[in-house]
Amino acid sequence: MATTQRARRKPRRGRRPDSTSNASRSTEAMIRWSKVIAAQTRIASGHYDRDTVRSRLVDAVLRALKSS
Repeated sequence: MATTQRARRKPRRGRRPDSTSNASRSTEAMIRWSKVIAAQTRIASGHYDRDTVRSRLVDAVLRALKSS
């Protein structure tokens, strides 16, 4: 009986929530999921409900809208 060897598989990488390929994405459109998860944690803990944080957030959004 002849013996054959299987070709080695490439190591698996973590799956992305979005199944689009890397070629179809620009580097500017990449989502940093760690940042999303951190923001969701802050939302859940009520971080953005504090008056000082809310006023800084509004100022930042208004500056971003003014500059675009």
